[in-house]
Amino acid sequence: MDEFGEATKKFSQWLKDTGWYTISPKIGIEDRRAVNEGSSVVATDDIEKKELIFEVPRTSILNVMTSKVCEKYPEIKAILVNELGHWEGLIVCLLYEMKVLREKSRWWEYFLVLPDPESLQTLIFWPDEELEKLRPSLIVDRVGKKDAKEMYDRISEFLKEFGEPFASEIGPIDWKEFLYVASIIMSYSFDVENADSADNTLI
Repeated sequence: MDEFGEATKKFSQWLKDTGWYTISPKIGIEDRRAVNEGSSVVATDDIEKKELIFEVPRTSILNVMTSKVCEKYPEIKAILVNELGHWEGLIVCLLYEMKVLREKSRWWEYFLVLPDPESLQTLIFWPDEELEKLRPSLIVDRVGKKDAKEMYDRISEFLKEFGEPFASEIGPIDWKEFLYVASIIMSYSFDVENADSADNTLI
C-alpha cells in the first residue's frame, strides 16, 4: 500500500477509534484516484431518507475555541476571536496544529489526507508574471492575491506583536505556508451557527 492509501486507511481507523464522531456503517472511504476522485465517501448499502450518515459534535470541530494554541496560550484567545479577524485567527490555529504540534495534534490523521502543498495549482499560487499572461481576462483581478497579501501581513504583524514564546514556537510563516493553509480553509471550512455568532470552522 502506498503513502496515500496508508494515510486513507489510518484516517478511516481514526474516525472509528476516537469516539468523537458518529459514522453510519453504510458508508466507507475508498481510494478512487484511478478515476481522479482521490479519497471518496461511498455508500456501501442502501440509505433511507433522513437516515443519519454522520454526526460531528461541536467539540470535535477544529476552530479557535478548540485549538490547542488557546489552551497553551489562554491570553491569545481573545485576540484571535475579537481583534485579529475571523480568517486570520483560524489560519493561526491551523498553522499551530499542523506545523508545531504535528503528530501530537488531535487532528493529525485528518491532516494527512489533505492535499499536499505541491498538488495545489490554483491561480493564487502562480507568480505575478505568469498571471499577467492571462490578461485581458478579468480572472487576474479576481484571484484575490492583494487581499491575501494584506491578510498575510496582518498575521505576520500579530506574531511579532504577541512576541515570545509563541513567536519562536510557531516560527516565521512564509508566503507559501500561508497560502497553503488559507487554501485548505477555503476548500474544507464550513459555518456553524451558535447563539452569538457564526464561526468558520474546520472539521
